[in-house]
Amino acid sequence: EEVWNNTYLPFAQALSWQFEIGTASTSSQVGVATFASGYQQDVDLGGYTTNTETSEAILNTVYTGGLTNTELGLGQVADMFASSGRQGQGIPSVLVVVTDGNPSSGSSDLGANVAALESLGVTVMAIGVGDDVDPAVLRTMASTKNGNPYMYLVDEACGIDFVIDDLASNM
Repeated sequence: EEVWNNTYLPFAQALSWQFEIGTASTSSQVGVATFASGYQQDVDLGGYTTNTETSEAILNTVYTGGLTNTELGLGQVADMFASSGRQGQGIPSVLVVVTDGNPSSGSSDLGANVAALESLGVTVMAIGVGDDVDPAVLRTMASTKNGNPYMYLVDEACGIDFVIDDLASNM
């Protein structure tokens, strides 16, 4: 829980500040979903109209712990994007998946879930943190550009901050 509060939430908050969040059709929207044994949409996609509101909502996300049901999470996030009504408006849709382990349940359809997201116009960027992440699984979760996956591996949670600039420049 300490790593969640001191590293992952500040990372998500800092990443959200890379976008102009608002209500205009050209503004960005940020959502946060967590999935372990279950799925929870913590910050509604488009539920906040300013960077400050979004940032505060991110910091109030609660760590639930549990298994890593990545398949369930990606499927639910696809539903979140599909119901956002923002497809086809020329605004990039990006999902940043941060994981510290391998799926502990529901990993057989990861590629299909990523394909479903990509069919909605969503680019999936995957970040693996620590030694328990299988690079092959991470590669399966990541969209590719020119044959290169949007995939990042960092040794420890404190290294996650170093990918913000690269993520932002690729979105």
